[in-house]
Amino acid sequence: VILYCLPWLVVLIPKIGGQDLYWYNGHHFGINDQPVDIGVVFLKFHPFTFLHIFMMGMLLAKLRALIGSGKSSDDISSNKFGRYFTVERAMEVMAPLGYAGLAIVFLVPAARPPAAKLSARLSVLLPFQSMILLGLAGLPNCPQPKVAELVSGLNFLEGYSYSVYVMQFIAYGLWPAQQVDWMFFVWLAAMATVFVHLVQKPADTFLRKTEKKYLVVMPIVVMFLLVILNHIMPSPERRTTLPPVHKIDAREIDLVLPLQLDPGSNGAKLINPSIVFGPKDEVILTARRHMKESKRTTDSCIHNGTQATCIDQIWHSQIVMARKTIHSAEWNRWIDVGDTDFWPTMQPWNGLRDEKADRPFQDLCIREKWIPENRTLIRYVVTGPEDPKIFRLGGEAAGTVDVVFSSYPPRGRHGCANGTNVLQMYLASGMDPSDLYRTTIAHHLRCGKEDVAEKNWIPFAKNGQLYFVYSILPHNVMKANNDGTCGAMVASNYGPLAKLQEKYPGVKISGSGQAIFVNDTQATPQLPRPHYLALLHVKDPTTHRYAHFAYRFNIDSPFNVLQVSQQLPLQAAQDEDGGAGFAFASGIGIRDRQVVITYAAGDSESRALVLTLWKLDDLFNPIYVKEPREKKPSDHSHPKGSFPSAEVLAPVAFTVLLLSTAPLIWLLTKTCGKAATTPNGSPEPGV
Repeated sequence: VILYCLPWLVVLIPKIGGQDLYWYNGHHFGINDQPVDIGVVFLKFHPFTFLHIFMMGMLLAKLRALIGSGKSSDDISSNKFGRYFTVERAMEVMAPLGYAGLAIVFLVPAARPPAAKLSARLSVLLPFQSMILLGLAGLPNCPQPKVAELVSGLNFLEGYSYSVYVMQFIAYGLWPAQQVDWMFFVWLAAMATVFVHLVQKPADTFLRKTEKKYLVVMPIVVMFLLVILNHIMPSPERRTTLPPVHKIDAREIDLVLPLQLDPGSNGAKLINPSIVFGPKDEVILTARRHMKESKRTTDSCIHNGTQATCIDQIWHSQIVMARKTIHSAEWNRWIDVGDTDFWPTMQPWNGLRDEKADRPFQDLCIREKWIPENRTLIRYVVTGPEDPKIFRLGGEAAGTVDVVFSSYPPRGRHGCANGTNVLQMYLASGMDPSDLYRTTIAHHLRCGKEDVAEKNWIPFAKNGQLYFVYSILPHNVMKANNDGTCGAMVASNYGPLAKLQEKYPGVKISGSGQAIFVNDTQATPQLPRPHYLALLHVKDPTTHRYAHFAYRFNIDSPFNVLQVSQQLPLQAAQDEDGGAGFAFASGIGIRDRQVVITYAAGDSESRALVLTLWKLDDLFNPIYVKEPREKKPSDHSHPKGSFPSAEVLAPVAFTVLLLSTAPLIWLLTKTCGKAATTPNGSPEPGV
């Protein structure tokens, strides 16, 4: 019972001290310079904290041996209504009860133990696990429990279990996708089988023949070898597992957009690309240079007069750009075979300036989150503008372009006003992609709310005048001026999108990229008239994934939506934090009746979906928006007072469990205390 209660110390000690039960959330992976980090790492990985599990296993084995010592199966079965028969019947139901208990804990949120991420790791579920071990083992000289007998044909798998345990992360690291299905487990089993026969069994034979004095030295040698390998092996560059070229059919292909940075970029990635095509095979590209890091410090970290620990989540962000003449032969070679030799190197846009101070567009407002339980201040720091969208209001003769981007506001002389540390939209007009050091002023687009995050506006030009699609539903469109001021907003609605939003009120429908003018009645038979072509995305708040669609809207006010396509087949890749894979469309352009949709795959790779205008037009027939899969609510909360919280119910449930096993423990103790006898009734002689 004492061993069963030991894991509860991680719950009881904070509770008695009036501290947060989930104090371990103050630890972040890879950081080990604070007491909370040392405490969490020690509890999760130090062998001492798992000693009670080893002891429990030994005690269970000893208990099993003592109960069954000196008794034959005939003795136990003949004593039909005695204590041995009762113990044998208890063994029959012990494993099913243990599995049932674990199933309740995993399936019923209210039955989960408090501080589960740590307490469960320290085996707060040890009573259930003990019941399963003892129930499957049964008693010596007794028939196997029915459950163990049913699965006895799988006993050969015990020789492979350790190999599966060792190889699981290696197999996952080699698996080509973030999500796994049943084929992954076939892959894992195959790797484990090879490991057993090529490594485990030969090593076992070798170790049995090796003198004991050498066995003592081997762990020390392996330890030093691992340390040396850790320092000499280069850190693998993070990359997606998507194919460089994925040909969908003769009219549609998805391939890497081979944008390059100068050497020495320190692992930064180019994401959220945007593209515009000019005369004489001119291609102008822009993207976001992105790299993320985390820092932790207590130096000069004060929050409301309280010494705190600061965790800086830093997103290094910068707009990069390139201009290149790519002739048709080179362009087609890229599409046909993925040739990338002629693509330009992206350069930083160093001439971008803040309109208020005429200074580089940096030193931005910081967003903060205070965690009072462990006095931690999380600061979200973005070093520069992000997600540029490139387009032209004119400027073809002068070779200039216009760029709209989102950014946190630059800090003023007195810092940032309360509530203004949110994303806003900015416009830089008439910039020259050939001279990235030329000063270009970015004007704050004062068309939305300054205390609410503003992003995903869709820019487009009409008669040399700039407009923005401010929102998709309703379809709000407003005129904007180069100085950041805006005109009146016109609104319209589109029935299918409104029905989608009504059915799934949690999803968010937003714009992507820029809008382009299309007037090609031959290639667009589904809408044989002039129109604007743009992109939208539907975000599922539960999975944080995006579904992307093309849509068409009217060229005249109120610029109402005319059609929405089927879902675009963008390739998702795992994000940098290891979460669900995603893709995010960021730009669109047309060259020689080829539609180029640029996007980021998993914050790590720039790609392009290239399809003919005819193929894209097919996606508008019929008008269809693929709905997100309907999911049951995942909120496990309960109305206040209607159901006990896990912190109350779980300890009560575990206490009741322990108390309910008291009669069985008493019976086992009494059984173990009796002297074992031989079949003829005389005391069994000692060995």
